[in-house]
This record gives sequence, structure tokens and C-alpha cells, in this order.
Amino acid sequence: YSDGGFLFTGELDFKHYLAKVDASGNLLWYQSYDIDGYANKIVETAQHDILLGGTIMYSNGQVGITKTDPSGNIIWTQEYESLLHIINFSENPNGTIHLIVTGYHKILDDQGNVLVDNFLSLSTPDYHKAYFLDDGVISVRNSSMYKIDYEGNFLWEKKHNYQVGTYHPFDIFQTTDGGFVIGGNVSQNPFTDAFVLKTDNLGDVYKNEFSGTVKWDENEDCISEINEHLLNGWIVSATRVGKTFSTLSDENGYYFLPLDTGIFELTVTPPNILWSVCQNNTSFDYSSINNKD
Repeated sequence: YSDGGFLFTGELDFKHYLAKVDASGNLLWYQSYDIDGYANKIVETAQHDILLGGTIMYSNGQVGITKTDPSGNIIWTQEYESLLHIINFSENPNGTIHLIVTGYHKILDDQGNVLVDNFLSLSTPDYHKAYFLDDGVISVRNSSMYKIDYEGNFLWEKKHNYQVGTYHPFDIFQTTDGGFVIGGNVSQNPFTDAFVLKTDNLGDVYKNEFSGTVKWDENEDCISEINEHLLNGWIVSATRVGKTFSTLSDENGYYFLPLDTGIFELTVTPPNILWSVCQNNTSFDYSSINNKD
């Protein structure tokens, strides 16, 4: 909690409860609620109220959120239909609540009423994880990764099927470069392998690479020869729909581009107008994982 204490919740006699302790673990208060089921998620709001989430009636597959004041007194309780349980939820910067339950992303108003209800498709809850950002939420569900803004709009979705089998993401974290790391396992009977996946901020994974050298074509025959001079500082770009990857050739004329999948067009740009390019705008297809030189 923002004052240095801790909140914890759970189930006691099949009822939700909420308790707060100070930084030394001393009990400050305890509240029990006449709500059947168990609670397993807690969020502190910007106004220091508390959002408590969990299963309401497990037999009927309902989940719910209860909002309390800083002392645990109920402000409101709302129930929502779901086949399993809450994956995660958070207060959005605009004051709404982003609730992720099995198969759905829901946007709630500040009273818990549903504003947006996006159906995703059903998924085992342990294999659906979410990470909240300032401008939206990143969700990973099986081999899919997607971003939804706080109005409920889908911004993008990426598929990461790099190995045959069923993907089970266990957790997701944002890295210092703005990208994400996803960990879990992928199973293909009778075997199960662990995996770690690193993406950029748009969910792209650089599993492909393109490398080569830029040379001075002294014979002007567009044929690479061993004794031709290597050129430093030339821009090499690979462009697909929606994204361009670029690098510079080094002092040995060498360039290396990490890429994701797609159909790319390779372009080489000279450092000034005194130079021209022998062969340019070459297309190549990285519809799957490859290494090309």
C-alpha cells in the first residue's frame, strides 16, 4: 500500500476478506464480507481506495469486483459472468477500470458498470497473463500477444509460433528498453520445453537476420569480387509493410540486420551524391525463420 503497509486477501469460510498490516506486519484492520467465493486480486486506486477482485459464485462461474474505502468499508460491489476467473485488473489513467477475465477484456466505469466488453475466446486462466502500461495493457494468451488501449480498442496482435505445440505463458515483464520478456513452457505430448521470448515494444521478435557487405564495384559489373574495397558508413535498410529496419556498414563494409517475419525490400543508400548503387530495391521473403547473407 502507498503508506508502506500491506494488504492481503483470500477466503475464510467461503467468504471474501480483506486485511491491512503496517510495515512491521502488525494488524491494522480486518474486514470480512458476505460475498461467497474467494478473492485473489487487490489494486490500490489513485484516490487510495481499494479494488478487491475474485470469484463470487464459483459453481456458476461468476467473478466480481468490490470497491472499498482505505479502511475496507464497501463502496460498491459488481458481479460479472465469466466461465472461469479474473486474470488481472487495474485502474486506468482516465479513472475507468480494465478488467481481464477468462475470454474477455472489459472496460468498467468508476462504479464498476461495463462500458466495453471485448470477447477474445476462451483460454485456460493460468495461461493468460497481462501487463498494464500507461497507454494500455499487454496481454499474452497461449502463443498470441496483443495490446488493447484503455478505451477497449485492439491496437495490435502478434503470433509467436516458433515451435510446434501448445504455448503456456506463465508471466510477462517489461524490460528497460521498452520491450517485453515472456516466460513459460510449450508442450507437445509427451514432451514439455521451457521457453523465454524477448520482444520489442510492438511485440515483434527478431528471429531472422540479414547480413552482408557493401563494396566498391570497381569493374562496374555488379559482381562482388574478393579484392574490391569495402565501404564504411552506407545505410542499409530492410522495409516491410509498417516497419523499416536500418543499420550502417562498418569499417569492414559489414552490415547486420535483425529482423522479424515478412516480405522485405532491401535498400542501400550511399553517403553522398557522388556515389550510386549498382543493384538496389531487392526483395526477399522472411515468411518464416531464416538467416540470409
